[in-house]
Amino acid sequence: ATEAMEASIKCEIPKDAVMLRHILQLANRCHSIALHDILILPDFYLPGTEVKINPFTAEEPVRTVAKRIQRLREISQTIGQISGGECIHPSNTRIGGMYRNCSELAKTKMYDLAKEGLVLAKAQMDLMIAILRNYQARDFVDVGGKKVSMPKTLGYHNQGYLATHAFYGSSSLDECPSWDINRFKEVR
Repeated sequence: ATEAMEASIKCEIPKDAVMLRHILQLANRCHSIALHDILILPDFYLPGTEVKINPFTAEEPVRTVAKRIQRLREISQTIGQISGGECIHPSNTRIGGMYRNCSELAKTKMYDLAKEGLVLAKAQMDLMIAILRNYQARDFVDVGGKKVSMPKTLGYHNQGYLATHAFYGSSSLDECPSWDINRFKEVR
C-alpha cells in the first residue's frame, strides 16, 4: 500500500529506506518459510524410512530440525522487528521511506543474526530438498490412513511465473521496472 501511494505521487525514497524494506521483506520471507516447514513436515517421511515426521518429538534427528526451524523464526522475527518496527504488520514503513533508520548497533545485530541464519537456512534447505526428493521417489504414500499411489508429476507445472522480482517487487518508480502487464494479459 505504501509503494502504491508513492507511485501515485511519483515519490522516490532514499536508498537506505529501500534497503531496509528489502531486509524487512527477506526477514518476513524467512520467517514464513520456516513456519511452513514446521507445518508441512508431518506430511512427509524421514528419508530412507517409512516413518512420518513428527516435528514435536524429542527424538533425533527431528528434534534438531525443530530447534533449527525455531531459531530461524526467532532470527527472522528479530531482524524484522529491528528493520520494520514490528515483524508482523511492520509499523516503520511510511510514504517517502521509513519512519526510523537503524542505529549502528542495530545494523551490527542484524548482520550477526543474518550470518547465523544463513548457515541454518542452508542446512534447512538441504534437508527439505532431501525430504521432498524422497517423497517424490515413492510409489505410494499414506494419506489419511490409506495407501495412495504417488503421481510422478506431483509438484510440476509448465506455467510462467507472476513474480516481478526475486524477493521484493517492482513498481513503476523503479529505474528498470520488471513489471510488464503484457506478459500477463490473457486474450481469449
